Amino acid sequence: MLTAVTGINWGDEGKGRVIDLLAEHADIVARYQGGNNAGHTVVTEKGKFILNLLPSGILHPDVTCVLGTGMVIDLDHLANEMQAIEARGVEVSPKNLKLSDKATISMPWHKVQDGLEEDRLAQKGSAFGSTRRGIAYAYSDKYRKKTLRLGDLLHLDEKRTQNRLRVILDSKNMELAGCYHQEKMSYDALLNWCKLQAEHFTPYICDVGAFLQQAHDSGKRIVLEAQLGAMRDIDYGIFPFTSSSNTLAAYAPLGAGIPNCKLDHVVGVLKSYSTCVGAGPFAAENAMGEEWNEKKSYITGDVVTLDGVSYTATHYSRGKSPASNPDKWTRTPTEEEIGAWADLPDGEVITEGTKVTHNGKKWVCVAQHFKSSVYSPRVNSTKWEEIT
Repeated sequence: MLTAVTGINWGDEGKGRVIDLLAEHADIVARYQGGNNAGHTVVTEKGKFILNLLPSGILHPDVTCVLGTGMVIDLDHLANEMQAIEARGVEVSPKNLKLSDKATISMPWHKVQDGLEEDRLAQKGSAFGSTRRGIAYAYSDKYRKKTLRLGDLLHLDEKRTQNRLRVILDSKNMELAGCYHQEKMSYDALLNWCKLQAEHFTPYICDVGAFLQQAHDSGKRIVLEAQLGAMRDIDYGIFPFTSSSNTLAAYAPLGAGIPNCKLDHVVGVLKSYSTCVGAGPFAAENAMGEEWNEKKSYITGDVVTLDGVSYTATHYSRGKSPASNPDKWTRTPTEEEIGAWADLPDGEVITEGTKVTHNGKKWVCVAQHFKSSVYSPRVNSTKWEEIT
C-alpha cells in the first residue's frame, strides 16, 4: 500500500507529526523531494527531534527509511544529523536507512552560491527568503548535468568520474570567480571531499527503486513524505517564491524511485491558520490588484464622516462606506443626541464607539457587549470609558 503525505499550505503544517503517527503501522517511510531545507518536528519519549534530511520514520526501530531519487542531499549535513540522533539513542545503520544512487549530491559550492546570490538580491530588495542551504542551486545543477549523483561516489577511482568532476569544477569556478569574485576551489580538495563521503556513505547507497518496487509488490506499507507544502511547488506554487522541486503528492512515486506505481492514499496536512515559510505573498494576497488592496478595511467601532454626518461601524467591512452598505453602519449621535444608558433595552447589542449618559457623566463603549446591569458604565469598567 502506497500513501503520500504532503502539506496543503506553504509548509510548516505539522507533517512530521502526522508521518510519525502513520509510521507506527508502516514498513517503509521515504522522502521523495527537497533536501535539508525541511524541518519536521517529532516529539517522542526520547524528547524533541527536528529532522532536516532523515525521514520522520527514523524514530521507529522497525521502519526502513529511504532518501529517494528526487532529493538533493547535503552529505555533511546528513552525517551530522545521523550523529546527533544516534547520540540520543536512535539507531541509524544501512539496515534502516537507504540512500538512492540516483539522488543528487548538494556539493560544497551550492551553499556558498546560494548565500552570495541571496545577499545580492537582498541589496535590491528582491530576496526570495532562501534557507541558504543550496537547494535551488543543487537542483539547478542537476538539470544542467553539472553535479554528481550518489552513485558516482562508488566510482571515484574511474577516469570518467574524475574527468566529469574536473569539468564540473571548471564550470563552477568560472561562475564563482567571475560573477562573485570568490577564490577558486581546488580539484584535489574536492576529490578528497568526495572520497571521504564515499567512505562514510557507500554502505547506505543502493538501487532504491528496486528496493521499493520489491517492497510494494510484496504488499509492504510505504509512506512517502513530502517537504514543504503544495503552495511551494515549483510548477503550481506561488512562483517565483517557491521551492525548487515538486511538492505535490502526484510526484511522490516518481521522486521516491517507483514511477510506475500508483498511490493508494493521499494525506493532505492542513493547519487552521496560514503561515508561509520563506518570502513572498500568500496565494490570493495580490489577486484583486493594488486598487482593491488599498481600500480601507473597517472594523466594528470605526467612525467615519460622510456629508457632515458621523457614522460608527457595527460590523467588519472592506471598502464599504455607509453610503454603499448602510446595514453595517449606524449614525453616531451628536453630543446633544446622546441618550441615557438606562433607556437602552436590556439585551441590545452595544457597539464600540456608542456614547451614553449615566449618573450625570458621559461614557463611550470600548468593547462590544449586550446591555446588562452587569456592564453598566462605571469607573474601572472593561466595557466603558468616561468622556472627560
